Amino acid sequence: MYPQNILNELAAAKTQLRQSISRRRAICVAAADGAVQPLRWIDLASNVWRLLAPFAKVAVWPLGAAAAGGILPLPKFFRQLFRWAPPLLTVISTFRRMRRGWPSSAG
Repeated sequence: MYPQNILNELAAAKTQLRQSISRRRAICVAAADGAVQPLRWIDLASNVWRLLAPFAKVAVWPLGAAAAGGILPLPKFFRQLFRWAPPLLTVISTFRRMRRGWPSSAG
């Protein structure tokens, strides 16, 4: 049907096209990997927070009380942070429970 030299040229063009697609795909993968790196850090921080959140209130409450009472010489920012962290954690956990939905009483 087709002369052999045309088929060889088409095969070579096809090989070059596949190599070009492969190179561009690798470039896109590298760019996407760099773009999602901050999301990986956020995900890691979120997972660590989920592990530590139950203990945060227990750990922060005495520090807040000590900072509010003037026992610990902390900068004002940390005194305010330790003072307001436990109530804020309670409010945040309440909103998270509300977002998930209250348990249904119908059974």
